[in-house]
Amino acid sequence: FISILGVTYYLTLETLEDTIRKLDDITAKQSKIILDFPDKTTFSHHSERARKLAEMTRQLGENMTHGFSTYELAKMFMRNHFTVTDHQTPDQIQKLYFDGRKDGLRAYENIHFLTAEKTEHFISPTYTYHI
Repeated sequence: FISILGVTYYLTLETLEDTIRKLDDITAKQSKIILDFPDKTTFSHHSERARKLAEMTRQLGENMTHGFSTYELAKMFMRNHFTVTDHQTPDQIQKLYFDGRKDGLRAYENIHFLTAEKTEHFISPTYTYHI
């Protein structure tokens, strides 16, 4: 089980793919990777919270470099012998982990969760990608 949380915000797709390629070399079949990732709206600043998050990390010297689509991540994983098995959208994350909180904390509008499993052969996903 590999957790890549809070990291993809600072990586290009090429750098992330290089990491996944290396993980493919050292992991067993059925190994799982979970990651969170910003979607492409992160840089269009449609969300004030996403804009503030990008600005805050920039001020800390950690520029967010890329937003991803689920589709491009799924293709990247397939090229490296992993199949996306779960994708949680910001709305799903909100419902699962934040609804009912009394402190006002809520999910970011631009952050997704994704799980991929190492397979010998590509397995067609059983869900629709939210692009």
